[in-house]
Amino acid sequence: MLRVGLIGYGYWGPKLARVFSGHAECELAAIAEESDSRSLQAQKDHPGVRHLEAGELVQSPDIDAVLIATPDHWHVHVAVAAAEAKKDMYLEKPMGLTIEEDQILRKAVHKHKRAFQFGTQQRSSRQFWRACQLVRNGHIGQLR
Repeated sequence: MLRVGLIGYGYWGPKLARVFSGHAECELAAIAEESDSRSLQAQKDHPGVRHLEAGELVQSPDIDAVLIATPDHWHVHVAVAAAEAKKDMYLEKPMGLTIEEDQILRKAVHKHKRAFQFGTQQRSSRQFWRACQLVRNGHIGQLR
């Protein structure tokens, strides 16, 4: 069972919570949300799920992976902390606000050997996954 923590319960957070909660191999174990009103909504939507500060969630030894749906300017900061805490992660777009930030995150993910997925929505859907599989296996011919 993969125990997942969600950081950010704004626009994408509720959607991510539903998607990952819908997988038999995942458990939504904790949510971190700084806004009082959004935190209350998260508690209402997911009774029984722990509510922690983001730093506590990332450092929690019983969290295997984090879903990061914070405001854009926090993406890299939270993701680097997650990598350093040996958490695998799914990060909403944009990755960072600058190429330099993106390179810092890339180095952290590689250094700590973490699984990382960048949320570009369509690329995560079953149909696009299948299309990529077809392309990679040469079913549409050679790409140039």
